[in-house]
Amino acid sequence: MKSRNRIFLITLIAVLAVFVSVFFASCISNGTQGDSAYEIAVKNGFEGTEAEWLESLKGSDGKDGADGSNGTDGKDGFTLEELINYYLENNPGSTVEDFYASLGLDVTPSITSVVQSALKSSVGILCTTTYRSPLGQSEQAWSGSGVIYKLSGNTAYIITNYHVIYDSYNNKYCENIKIYLYNRVLEDDLISATVVGASKNNDIAVIKATSDVFLDDTVQTVKVNTEDPVAGQATFAVGCPTLYTFSVTSGIVSVESEYITTDSSENVRVYRTDAALNSGNSGGGMFNEYGELMGISDAKSADTTDDNICYAIPASLAIAVADNIIETGGQRFLMGVQMELTDMNTYIDEEGIIRSVYTYSVLSVDKDSAAYGKVEEGDVMVSVAINDEEGVKIDTSFRAQEYLMNARVGDTVNLTVLRNGETVTIQMTASEKYFSAI
Repeated sequence: MKSRNRIFLITLIAVLAVFVSVFFASCISNGTQGDSAYEIAVKNGFEGTEAEWLESLKGSDGKDGADGSNGTDGKDGFTLEELINYYLENNPGSTVEDFYASLGLDVTPSITSVVQSALKSSVGILCTTTYRSPLGQSEQAWSGSGVIYKLSGNTAYIITNYHVIYDSYNNKYCENIKIYLYNRVLEDDLISATVVGASKNNDIAVIKATSDVFLDDTVQTVKVNTEDPVAGQATFAVGCPTLYTFSVTSGIVSVESEYITTDSSENVRVYRTDAALNSGNSGGGMFNEYGELMGISDAKSADTTDDNICYAIPASLAIAVADNIIETGGQRFLMGVQMELTDMNTYIDEEGIIRSVYTYSVLSVDKDSAAYGKVEEGDVMVSVAINDEEGVKIDTSFRAQEYLMNARVGDTVNLTVLRNGETVTIQMTASEKYFSAI
């Protein structure tokens, strides 16, 4: 009975919170004052003071609200399922988890629902090419994975790795790319795709494909979380290590940020995980416990003596690069400032996570750069912002570099520094001459 009463009380809290939030939102949209939850109860037949109404919601023996009603006569209320559906209908793009979060309840979805959601935004990739050598002509094929980042009608923009779509045999982007979706792997289900652009330095590429299959409700864009990975955080890798076969592996974040060199790219920023990856996983999604994209699977250790050492490109970097490719073709703004680490502090945040804050000073300024003559050696880097944005604090070596992927020609870049103990904000115009390929 105690368990039943607990469920009943949670349902009643949901009734109250949703009624208040829905009618408050109605007041905002309509510009008039809406009824309170108590006033609604009175209109529906409740007799008594507001205190008596609140007391009636408690349900002393769990019988008055057994059918999920408001605890009065068992007829005027809503079931929890009805409340959830009402919330989802009035908050497009929200999830059941969002509903519980609106009540202050942290309800982590099941692993099954996380994986099923991830599969809807996952694709397999097949590349083929003709290779001509002194020994003759041969057909070559290789595979990878990707995630659906954006949908425009029946056209999908898909993020994957640079090395997945690069034809190393002919030293160019692959010209024959096919993709396939989960549970759609027949020959007729293969969809042609083309390369939008790519960044070798960051091992990220964007391809696009057009098909009415992207209008199906079994397909969705990936949900993204660009927060920094945290050591110990659960992660799930979804991809196609075997052609036409999707698989899921799980693990945790082992190292939050580091740099690796692969066969195709140097100094790629990644985080380390023990979620198993194989060659066909490249370009696929790495998801957190809420089914949000937290990275793009990239590589595993080539040392045969290493166990469970795999790498993923953080979502913050992958998304910044992908947006840049889609919007500019792959051009980023360079300030021309070289930094050196001068201090580091560690603290525990409100969630109990151990955080480190790094302090960087200007080591040198490139002569032909936007910062030349404005930024001085010895300036302590504080933050950077584009136009009127809030911007980001420069608390890691990569923060400013990745944020500036969002700068476009003509933007104003505002760099804040400490100079001789005083805060100075420096404005730079992102002229076309200060951009280079990503």
